[in-house]
Amino acid sequence: MELYLDVLYLSEILRKLNNLFRVFLTMGESYKILGGLGYILSIIPVVNFIGGLLVGAGWLSLGGRARDGLFKATGIFILLSSVLGIAGVAVMFVALGGLPTVTSPEEVGALIASMSLTILGLLIVAGILGLISFILQVASFFRAGKKFDNGAFRAAGWLSIITVLLGIIIGAAFVLLILLPAMRGGEVGLEVLGGLIGGIIGVVILGILGLITNILAAVGFFTLKLPTEYPAAPPPTYPPPPPPSYPQYPPT
Repeated sequence: MELYLDVLYLSEILRKLNNLFRVFLTMGESYKILGGLGYILSIIPVVNFIGGLLVGAGWLSLGGRARDGLFKATGIFILLSSVLGIAGVAVMFVALGGLPTVTSPEEVGALIASMSLTILGLLIVAGILGLISFILQVASFFRAGKKFDNGAFRAAGWLSIITVLLGIIIGAAFVLLILLPAMRGGEVGLEVLGGLIGGIIGVVILGILGLITNILAAVGFFTLKLPTEYPAAPPPTYPPPPPPSYPQYPPT
């Protein structure tokens, strides 16, 4: 009964958010408010999941306004990733809420195994959606920067690529300098300690770069200028019909 009420409460929250998005999407420049505010909220803990929903709605609204399929796809995948993240957190809370009712060790083991499989499945799907969302977002940054001559979006795109490359380098250094020596055993040397400190500094740098990227993306949305009217699609052209043919009769 408690699980049913929790799921019902979550579905009611999502329904109200959907109604709120529909109101924003009917506004003339809703993409500015949704996207700009969403990227700002994305850097604030606790409310960052709301930021993800707003960012997705912002790209979706911009795609509808600018008639751009890439922007729409970016918004859809970001929305899916955010909703999946909220669902994952809700599943964890619901599962943890059921722990006090479990008494025997066998029931505890079964519940933990069920939670692990559910969380693992959610992590796999979230990882795939997150990767697709990131690629589409970077592509949208560059397209929006070029299409609307917006320098903030272009800078956000380049900074996103730099952040990923730096993250790969830091991850590789962590494996080579810390993880592998630790797996071999033995005393922790100065190289491992220096690598650990360097890894912490690298993570801080990545966080700062991510923060700047979100700020640039928010500035890009807030300063976005679209043409007042997009030209209507030209009517389809068809080849002229062939001349009518008449049957030929022999002369009488």
